[in-house]
Amino acid sequence: MADGTVRTVPPDVEPVELVRAFDPADGLPGHLDGSPRPDARPKVPFEVPNDLKQIALAMHSHHDAVGHLPTTNIRDKNGQALLSWRVAILPYIEQDALYRQFKLDEPWDSEHNKKLVARMPRIYFGTDEKLNAAGKTAYLVPSGKNTLSPPDGAKQSLQRVTDGTSNTVLVVVADPESAAVWTKPDDLPFDPKDPLKGLIGPGRDGFDVAMADGSVKRLSVRIDPPKFAALVTPTGGEAPGLEPGDELTTPGPVRGPLDLFRGVRVGPEDWRVWEEAGLDLNTVRRFLRDGVGDQIGFHMHDAPRLLDTDLSGLFGDEESAGLTGIGVLIRFGFGASSVSIPVKDAKVVDEFLDGLDKFIMAQRANLRESGLAWRREFDFYRVPFPEPHKIRCVVINMAGLKWRLYWGRIGDGLYIVTRPFILEDIAAAHAEGKKPTKTEPAHAVLRVRPENWREVLLGYNLGWAEGHRSACHANLEMVANVNRGWNDKRPAGGAPDAELLARVGRVYGERPFCPDGGTYELSADGRSCRCSVHGGHDDPRQPRGPDPASKTGRLLKSFGGLTATIRFEDDGLRVVVTMDRKE
Repeated sequence: MADGTVRTVPPDVEPVELVRAFDPADGLPGHLDGSPRPDARPKVPFEVPNDLKQIALAMHSHHDAVGHLPTTNIRDKNGQALLSWRVAILPYIEQDALYRQFKLDEPWDSEHNKKLVARMPRIYFGTDEKLNAAGKTAYLVPSGKNTLSPPDGAKQSLQRVTDGTSNTVLVVVADPESAAVWTKPDDLPFDPKDPLKGLIGPGRDGFDVAMADGSVKRLSVRIDPPKFAALVTPTGGEAPGLEPGDELTTPGPVRGPLDLFRGVRVGPEDWRVWEEAGLDLNTVRRFLRDGVGDQIGFHMHDAPRLLDTDLSGLFGDEESAGLTGIGVLIRFGFGASSVSIPVKDAKVVDEFLDGLDKFIMAQRANLRESGLAWRREFDFYRVPFPEPHKIRCVVINMAGLKWRLYWGRIGDGLYIVTRPFILEDIAAAHAEGKKPTKTEPAHAVLRVRPENWREVLLGYNLGWAEGHRSACHANLEMVANVNRGWNDKRPAGGAPDAELLARVGRVYGERPFCPDGGTYELSADGRSCRCSVHGGHDDPRQPRGPDPASKTGRLLKSFGGLTATIRFEDDGLRVVVTMDRKE
């Protein structure tokens, strides 16, 4: 090796890993011991509860096999802790081969055992990439007097849990500051005076725990400390009941467009197949490392559209947000939209794009073998475009529908678009030397620019107007309800008077009015109400846009653009919204 050491490479080592070991500049270390490379990506929050449950079940399996829980760690004959309980349960989480590599009579940091720190199983990974890389985990057990991990190392059994296994915490997910090397017999010190210490970190609304019965809960950071302390002690005689505010909903998978790509990972076998198909992996590595930057932009452009967009669902509950996300993804894929990536080295990017052209053309034979036809279901060609730009297009034809995707480098940007006119506009702006407006440094930027929204303005106006009608009809219902339920006065028709509107305000907490300046009129029997602009429930009317004289109409006329910058900071999320107005 380059450091002067000599290593024996087993015959079953992955060829791709051997190639990585020979390449000093690809940024990826070769994994030469023949064992599978652990998935190094950080977990997303919804993965944590499932792994926590698997850890609790492994502890139960250990208990069934040897008669006690592994929480007091692996100890020598003198009672000195050598290795953590996380090592002890390896055989019960399908890691028996790794378990057999440990010397159980040596401490975790012995010359032999410390080499295995880097082999931390994925089940112990967390959401912090740096901790994962350091072999540290936040899966800990509360340790100390009157816990399931007492300082004297006395073996603990489930029969000893007299408070009930459903009322006793077995494992916790601590804050990053409390994380421990996964093989080290370190855990979370339990302080009865401050039982939440090590569990509450910046920006956390709750923390996950596994109970001794194997169930998983997410507890609020606002839980009463004495109540949590009672959950930690297995024989305290308490039976703390969790109130609705004490327990939070366990995070589930994000149901949205990004869910389509969740779990998609490229392994050595995939790289090998692509390389055999003609893709130069070195070109790909240079493209990712040196060719492009670490930012990406998503854009929706001014063009006629069949499908409209309603983003209000993104701010509703989890289910509606997910369905709205799918709708936005469909709109993005089939409307006028683009993806932009900054280019650091134009030569490297052009080399990759040319190689990608050859790779796509080489797949014609494979396409026929899959039952698809070149130029019928799939096509690829170069688009006539002013020099020096090279624009490509791929066409997918399914069930009589064609979907086209264009891409190419223009100046210092790589663009992937769904309409060729977008590239033409970008090329024209590049030729004129136009540069995008800079914003303050941020992790994400949302920008709305209305310069060329003639084609879509009618759709936006209609969307606003539909919202106005919906709000107005809700107001009609409030007025009619209060008018019918007015016990000390007979319901009357005509325009609602000030006294009736005041009562509506007291009952519903809001004063009804038409957003487009319409007037309300009660029916002769006083049992229904209608609006002069939007009609009533029996004859709804829909203007094509907000009234120009209304507040919304004036706002749309004055709207000159909007920029929102989003930055994740140590103390939370920082969002700055700037709205431009026309005079």
